[in-house]
Amino acid sequence: MKDYYLLLGLERGATKAEIKKNYRLLAKEFHPDKNSDPDAGKKFIAVTEAYEVLSNKKSRALYDLVRWEQQNRKKQSARSTTVAPRSFQSTRARRKKSQQQRSTYYHQEKSGVFRSINLLQEGLIISSRYVLHVFGITLFSVILYSVVSQLPGAFEMALFRGILLSLFCLGIVYGIFKTLTHVVTEYRKDVVEFSVFYKISSKKLGAVSFVSVCLVLAVYVVVLLKFFI
Repeated sequence: MKDYYLLLGLERGATKAEIKKNYRLLAKEFHPDKNSDPDAGKKFIAVTEAYEVLSNKKSRALYDLVRWEQQNRKKQSARSTTVAPRSFQSTRARRKKSQQQRSTYYHQEKSGVFRSINLLQEGLIISSRYVLHVFGITLFSVILYSVVSQLPGAFEMALFRGILLSLFCLGIVYGIFKTLTHVVTEYRKDVVEFSVFYKISSKKLGAVSFVSVCLVLAVYVVVLLKFFI
């Protein structure tokens, strides 16, 4: 089990501010765009994974619990040899492991055509993770448009009703903004890991990402047109 506290150079009782501060320093140091060391990308992914777990209250509590259980089992190994310890893996850690396994096929492939297909496949896998987020944004946008069109009539009927609808609209806008921020942040992390494991240039990475995103969006639009129009 990885020691996320050790990766970020922190003690067990570190505050959220300390976690954020150390992560920013390490992320800046190991970011592939600023560090030419071949292992910098892997170190950047590791500290990012540690930050994602420790910066979230729920995931940190779960991690601390699993960590405590494993340490406790080590102390009592003579009496609990039949109990298998639980391993903690964040969603990103599982994705990273799968991506690393897929990248081995890419590096073993000698045909340029099949290597390109592997790259496109990985790009599509990454882009498809956010289809539900895009659907949510689309749905909220439709609701927002509908509610905004009713605002003038709501204010004419009653000021209080108009204010409530306005607050509802602000809530929807905030939800759309948070979803977009999440998608952009997570997609950037996916792209960095893509670049590290597949060892491709920024130019090729940009082209693959662009094509895969366009394909996923095209399929998404076709499905929407088929079922809703």
